[in-house]
Amino acid sequence: MSIVFDFIKNNLVCDILVVLGILAMILTYVLAPRASKNSGHYVSGIPGTGGILIALGFLTSSEKWLAIIGIFEPGILYLIFKEVPEYLQFMSEIKKWVPPVEYEGGRVLEYTAYGKKLEEVKELFDEGREGWRVHEIIRYIIIEKDGHFELLGQEISKNIVIRKEYSSVEECKKAVSDFCRWHLLE
Repeated sequence: MSIVFDFIKNNLVCDILVVLGILAMILTYVLAPRASKNSGHYVSGIPGTGGILIALGFLTSSEKWLAIIGIFEPGILYLIFKEVPEYLQFMSEIKKWVPPVEYEGGRVLEYTAYGKKLEEVKELFDEGREGWRVHEIIRYIIIEKDGHFELLGQEISKNIVIRKEYSSVEECKKAVSDFCRWHLLE
């Protein structure tokens, strides 16, 4: 038992971080759900914070191997085993995407490879008022429709959020960043 007390006495920074980590876990996994239930509104802690604080605390101590305890926090386990694999699979599917020959009522001429670009788009909101919203555009597609060319901007949910008409393919390409790599549909 004296080994534990010596460890606590000799590692003050570790003690503080571990206690903060335990408090963060209690806040996230005990108090926040209870507050949500009582208030009827969603209340959230920050999953993973407790585990990170515990790991950092033990990394400042003389027994660094104990930092592995922080990984067993539920938020970090969820991130490692659920979110990361899903994200990698989703990104793989997006990068392998090839448009069909016909898309949005026109013949596809060229498209860009995956590339994140934030773009402001003017939209009509539910109340009938116009406003600007930022969308994360993952690819652009040029289609030929009724003798004119349309530049389509597709967001990550695969919705078309930008639709602009141009007189040539080159004008469509100029409207987009010079860093986009265009691919011809084969």
